[in-house]
Amino acid sequence: MKKAYEVRQTVCGGEGEIETEAGPQALHPVEIDIRLAIADYLIRRIAGTGAGKEVFDALIPRYESRFPHHKILSNYLLTQEYFDAVDDSSTSETP
Repeated sequence: MKKAYEVRQTVCGGEGEIETEAGPQALHPVEIDIRLAIADYLIRRIAGTGAGKEVFDALIPRYESRFPHHKILSNYLLTQEYFDAVDDSSTSETP
């Protein structure tokens, strides 16, 4: 099986990457775009569910003593109402 940085070099052509024995030091902009799209898709579907709570519990050690990170993490994963409010405000804007 290929290592992540080898796959990344194959897919992205190695542009803008620095590789070391431990792996890549930076993500290619295309990879960042794809990861953000996947995250947005999944976050909106798991927010306020058991799966959202499971992801929250797994990630919270990274952000426990950091504000606003902790608050944003809980908004995104524990409350579906957060996205309902965001969606409502974006549709109520008059062009």
